Amino acid sequence: MTTDTHQINTVRGVLHPLGVSGKGEVMSAVRKLFSEAEARLEQVKFGCSEESLRIRVFGTGQSVEIASTINAVVSVLRLALPIIIIGSVFLLLWALEKI
Repeated sequence: MTTDTHQINTVRGVLHPLGVSGKGEVMSAVRKLFSEAEARLEQVKFGCSEESLRIRVFGTGQSVEIASTINAVVSVLRLALPIIIIGSVFLLLWALEKI
């Protein structure tokens, strides 16, 4: 599972402007790295296979939905967790009293 948060597909508060500013620097770095990689090419053997995968990609709507679900769970746990802990302490004290 993945989410794409570059310039086109922004998620609330996330912005990764891939290559928007400094295009010249990016292009010169790419050309330099490509030349270095091309100079190091060598003969290779490879094998391949094909497989079908079901990949689910999170878009803007799903990413926001996941964040809101996590916020809801955390807010419920803020109330439920102290009750669970206090109940566990009373249950433990009751069980120790019976021993």
